[in-house]
Amino acid sequence: MSKKLQKIVLGIVIKEDKVLIIQRSKEEKGSNNVKLRWVFPGGEIEKGESPEHAVIREVMEETGYEVHPLNIISERKHPQFPVHVYYLACKLRLNKVWSNSSDGEIKKVKWVELSELKDYLTTNLNKKVAEYLKNRF
Repeated sequence: MSKKLQKIVLGIVIKEDKVLIIQRSKEEKGSNNVKLRWVFPGGEIEKGESPEHAVIREVMEETGYEVHPLNIISERKHPQFPVHVYYLACKLRLNKVWSNSSDGEIKKVKWVELSELKDYLTTNLNKKVAEYLKNRF
C-alpha cells in the first residue's frame, strides 16, 4: 500500500519586476542529493483547507505579506521530494503586515529578479511556472 503524499502549496508572488522567495533555516534533502534552501513561500495544506486558503495563510506566516490567490498555475508530484505541489499565482495585496524575524523556520525573505531566480533555486523550475513567470516580465 503506497503512502499518501503530503499536499503543499507554493505562492508565486510578483511585485514590479521581482519574484518573492524565502530562505529556509534548515536545508531539506531530496532524492539525487538535491538540497533545498531557497524556495517560493508556502507549506502544507491543512485538513479541510483549499489550496487557495492554504497559500494565503502560508505566505502570511512565512513572509508577512498578504496575498490574493489568482489561479492554480500547475500541480504535480515533485520529482525530488515526496510531496504533491500546487503552484498558485498570487497578487500582492498588502506590503509587509509584520516581520517574520521570530519564525525560526525562515532565515530570509527576498525579492529577486527573474534572471536571478536560477541562482537561488536548486531544483528544476516547473515548466508551467517558468512559462507563467516569463510571460509576466
